[in-house]
Amino acid sequence: MWADYISMIFKQYGDKVCDVVDCGCGTGSLMQKLEELGYFVAGFDVSFNMIKKAQSKSQGMLWQGDLRSFALKKQWDAVLCIYDTIQYLHVEEIKNYIGQVQNILHPGGLFIFDIATKKNVKKYWFDFTDKEKINGWEVKRRSWYDEQKEQLHTSFHCRNKSAHFKSREIHIQYIYDLEKYRNILHNDAWHYIGCFNEYTFEPADRDSERVHFVFMKEGL
Repeated sequence: MWADYISMIFKQYGDKVCDVVDCGCGTGSLMQKLEELGYFVAGFDVSFNMIKKAQSKSQGMLWQGDLRSFALKKQWDAVLCIYDTIQYLHVEEIKNYIGQVQNILHPGGLFIFDIATKKNVKKYWFDFTDKEKINGWEVKRRSWYDEQKEQLHTSFHCRNKSAHFKSREIHIQYIYDLEKYRNILHNDAWHYIGCFNEYTFEPADRDSERVHFVFMKEGL
């Protein structure tokens, strides 16, 4: 469903989108689905283990990389940053990232990213605890929201009894208002297409829980 929606955005607003970069591609599931729809997709992720998993799903170019510092020689038709990945960056890092995205897009190219809104975070993750078993692993998750700092904290404790292995991850995401993202990209380099309520072309509003931003690089 997610890949189909992204493809609809390409067809609605893009100029014959073929080549796509997936920033923060994770294990490559979105890349795989977009490739099945006929796109050539490259991807990178900060996690080497994620990239290793993605290699089993995608035929595209893959590498370990960081949103805060990446460069590509060729220009692309579209750049994606999906599943609230951009929310791992604070304002100054977002500005730096946007500048790099601008450099690798063709004029008329699309930049698409999504966020979980403050309503989403307050509704589901304000003070959340969960435990489940997945493929022999026991995974404990705790999420809490610091409204004053606009930060969502999430900790994962993972244990595999058979392998006698434990690990812990700490995630911090920045939960900004929609207007802050518009303001960051409000310059001559970008044409603002829309901020859409999840998986639709309806404008996002105060009741939206996930929204997709679509911008076009000026100069077509």
